[in-house]
Amino acid sequence: MTLEEKYILARWCYAVGEPFISDMEYRYVEDEVRKVNPDNAYLTRSWSDDPCPVQLLKENGLGHLVRGVEFQHKSESIRSIFDEGSYRIQFAMLDEPTFVSYKIDGWNTQVNYYNGQVISANTRGRSGNFMKADVIMKIVPQTIPILGKVKVTGEASIPKSKWREYAAVTGNTSQRNSMSTVMANGDAEYASFKAFNIQTDQQEIKGDRYDLLTQLGFETPMRIKCNNFVTLDRAIKILAKREAGYDYLTDGVVVENGHGQIAVRIYCWQETSLQSYVTGYIENRGSYGDSMVVAVKPVKRDGITRKKVSVTNIRYIVENNLRPGSPIAFDIRSAADAVLNTTRTQELQKAYAGQFDLYRDMVDAQEG
Repeated sequence: MTLEEKYILARWCYAVGEPFISDMEYRYVEDEVRKVNPDNAYLTRSWSDDPCPVQLLKENGLGHLVRGVEFQHKSESIRSIFDEGSYRIQFAMLDEPTFVSYKIDGWNTQVNYYNGQVISANTRGRSGNFMKADVIMKIVPQTIPILGKVKVTGEASIPKSKWREYAAVTGNTSQRNSMSTVMANGDAEYASFKAFNIQTDQQEIKGDRYDLLTQLGFETPMRIKCNNFVTLDRAIKILAKREAGYDYLTDGVVVENGHGQIAVRIYCWQETSLQSYVTGYIENRGSYGDSMVVAVKPVKRDGITRKKVSVTNIRYIVENNLRPGSPIAFDIRSAADAVLNTTRTQELQKAYAGQFDLYRDMVDAQEG
């Protein structure tokens, strides 16, 4: 497929909660598309406005993702910083009250109240019963002391402490994307909701939104207050150090003050691309079906050994020549799943065409 097709598919797969490519590869693909066609309509809108690429999905073995999606609310992306250089330039002159909070790696979800009663919960999904956001209604406050229409926005996710059990029950391999299973099956006992914003139609929200949300009974992401670059950097490092023990997946921090919000993905959230070779396949059996991941020659980085890569679509295994002994590249961030980097994998296989044995010797030597 072309880079533009990969870009379109990546946006759609993210919208419906299916793994496709990593954030690192997505940024590379998006930059390449922008170079070739800066006027591409997909570059100028939110993914929540994308039409379903029916034919493209079917041509690439993803027909099961063809859905008449009704995006109940838009999930706009905030600007992100991915390297320490840009981060230091952006905040070097910081001199105002600022909050730093975990950016929960979940499903952006909206809970709606009317005259104090919870009435609905919306997230991306399709017409019908593919996903039931109603499951979120069971784990949030049933009443709040605010009249009129109220919208509470947050991230729905599966806590780390519950993931191992849920993975065993379902056979799923992706913690983040398994929220679609939670919603489809109404598995409220495995769900969490971290609120970060509240809006009403009858009164202006004054003061700190997190404090108000906490008073109303919502859980909010952990955060720290700071006021200059020194305290900001200290706060981010504290959150990075505590991330491994935090019970929720995160994909960075959100820095917020009177000038807006910026997502920062440095320190433990900075993605790393690794490479290895395929050693076989692992079939995961669960009560909701079977799934497959690719086993690789173990690669150790930052004290964590990676032994498998999520490649649940068998067609990807075939198209990317992921036969035992062949090169494979994957991206990781913190403790998140290793995700296949198709672009880098193809580059490695092209570079070592006819010399896979030499490549394997190199990998073995590095890890030996």
